[in-house]
Amino acid sequence: MNPVKHDDGPKTFLGKTGNLDGVAALNIIFEQPVTAEYLAGKIYRFLVRDELSDTLKRKLGGVLRDNHYELKPLLTVVFSSRDFYSQASYGAHIKGPVEHLVAMMKHLGVDTMPGVPDFNQSTIAMGQHLLNPPSVAGWAGGKAWITPGLLIERGNVARDVLIPDMTGFVDWNFTAGTDDVLGRRLRDGYDVGAATAVSDPARMSTFDRVALERDEQFNTRISGYIGWEQAARKLIPTPRRAAQFGLARMVVDSGAATSTEAVDYLTWRLLRVPPAPATRDALVGFLTKELGTESIARAKTYLEDPLRMTTHLIMSTPEYQMV
Repeated sequence: MNPVKHDDGPKTFLGKTGNLDGVAALNIIFEQPVTAEYLAGKIYRFLVRDELSDTLKRKLGGVLRDNHYELKPLLTVVFSSRDFYSQASYGAHIKGPVEHLVAMMKHLGVDTMPGVPDFNQSTIAMGQHLLNPPSVAGWAGGKAWITPGLLIERGNVARDVLIPDMTGFVDWNFTAGTDDVLGRRLRDGYDVGAATAVSDPARMSTFDRVALERDEQFNTRISGYIGWEQAARKLIPTPRRAAQFGLARMVVDSGAATSTEAVDYLTWRLLRVPPAPATRDALVGFLTKELGTESIARAKTYLEDPLRMTTHLIMSTPEYQMV
């Protein structure tokens, strides 16, 4: 304790007066019924569903407070309740970005999760920045994770995992944390002038390109990018190994013989909530068209690419966002 910053005089906090320090203030906070009800309500909403009556909130808050904020008794009550297993609670929890990415890796059969830099790059795109409050705590959880923009980003993350090179590997970007626009343009083959352009280089006029060549001697953006990349390689030796998975092997091992059975297997594996009949029919039609046949055996030699595209569609559905 820093004596200079400590007030030794009496003070009143939430109706109690005394020579209170920080610990005493926290104890007073935890004595308030609303504190236990608030925390129990957040736990319930995370584990069960968003709808929570005032009566149930008071009951769960009482369990938490009576057990001195030990979580085990509260979790026992929640997990033993009929409410936890009810139809209303089934598939009612919207996955947060971390849950979404971890579930995706497990669904694909990936044994090793990506490191924090790469993992964090994906979660940031979906609205949750690890190790950087407040989003790291999931305070804006539930429906707040789903907006039109964030839903698109979830589909983009799935695309980046599934589509990059069709070799069965997840291509985690080694330049996570750098200027992503610049790095992507360089990897796409643009020259330095076009890659460092403020506007879209694909839509630049001849005048703009001439101006870029004229001003190139003042261009420091590429130097900063290269410097950051080299420093990251030398100073942050994060192990990076491409995650391996194979959807073709997975589907064949499931015993699926037709495109319909393959879609049914993938939706069973990936979705907690069954897709709407129209969605299922569209997925079957898409996979059949990409395979050029309904027979999995006939398409066995080129099965991986169509399955990855179909899986990307499934992971982009509203149903995949729930657990």
